[in-house]
Amino acid sequence: MNIKIIGLIIFFGFYSCLGYAQSVPIVNIDGEIYTYEELETQVQQLLLSGNVDLRRKVELVFTLAKLYEQQGKMEKAKGLYDKALEVNAWNLKYQLNLAHLLSGTERQQEAEEKAQLVSVYAEEEILIKDAEVLLESMGIVVKPANEHLVVDKNVEIVLVPLGEVNLRVLKELQYVLQQLMGINFSIANTKKYIGEFDRDGSSTFVNHAFSRLYDSLLPMQRNIILSELKMNEDSLNSKEDKLKFIYAYLGKFDQEQAVKEKQSFNELLQDVSSRKQYDIARLIKELRQEFLLESNSPIKGYLAVTGQDIYEGDSNFRFGGAFPGYGVLSYHRFKADFNKENQNRPRLIKRALKQATSSAFFILGIPRCSNPLCIRAYPHSLAELEGKGNEICSSCLSKLKKYQNESGR
Repeated sequence: MNIKIIGLIIFFGFYSCLGYAQSVPIVNIDGEIYTYEELETQVQQLLLSGNVDLRRKVELVFTLAKLYEQQGKMEKAKGLYDKALEVNAWNLKYQLNLAHLLSGTERQQEAEEKAQLVSVYAEEEILIKDAEVLLESMGIVVKPANEHLVVDKNVEIVLVPLGEVNLRVLKELQYVLQQLMGINFSIANTKKYIGEFDRDGSSTFVNHAFSRLYDSLLPMQRNIILSELKMNEDSLNSKEDKLKFIYAYLGKFDQEQAVKEKQSFNELLQDVSSRKQYDIARLIKELRQEFLLESNSPIKGYLAVTGQDIYEGDSNFRFGGAFPGYGVLSYHRFKADFNKENQNRPRLIKRALKQATSSAFFILGIPRCSNPLCIRAYPHSLAELEGKGNEICSSCLSKLKKYQNESGR
């Protein structure tokens, strides 16, 4: 929020104390300022427009609905929530707001359906818990996944909560893994500290940007820039030196264009610099030190699960990494907020299951599958991961059964 906006809030806030409550400005998601009256006018106009305009500025409608709710104007709030959710039904936060308003009214069944929707599909724990509390107040008990599966107790993999992790996601992942693989998955009693991040996204971003730029230039063009910087090819190793080269190149544009290009580049650099990543190699090493495997134990390995972003070597990222006995899985890039999607916990669990199954087989020492339809097929992207099958192929199943038979002797 800039100084001008803060000043407006202070100014209008002062006069609201004198009884001019409707002059309090609202800041919407685009940073635009509206007085209370302006917001009402804008929303009235939107409701008279088509669905395209309404969907594009639906946050204004949700904002006014929330204000009405806070002011006790419940019928007005319900009406606006209804209209806004007609064009943005997957906004689970406001679905739950409306469910609270409808609870105990003639629309009780609708309130139950909305609360159920949030409890099943929300990825944020705060929304899930709120929905479950509301359902319980209506006399509906949310039943946990069936924990009485018949699994092979001779083969166990322990799921270790690592750093920032949603325990709800972990428990649901535990259940679907047992359901699919038929072996025992447990959850460690204590969370593992993930430590300081190992890198941010800037190093990889700068390396890739530099490589693309350098390869696109003629030798003469490269030499001119290097000469101006008093550098040579052998000195272009560090991120700092590569940045100097990039900025020197951008400075070759005319002044106005150079300013725009540098600004655009710096915005991207700032964005990737905020992405903190953790090294799989370090995490695996620490897992081996903290969780020892015993020869006669049914525990055959440990799979750390985190909501943080991970990488290996010079990769941009990894969904997971696993070796005999130990593995790490990240569901960071499976989440709705990362992919700018609507929240959908079943989809998140399905994505995590595909990666976790592959990691579990590696932990048991079973090599990678070559069947592209198998749930264990190697994905290069989220799209490829989602395009994989949902079942374990017959070859992998036979290898798993063989491992179980040998473990049970």
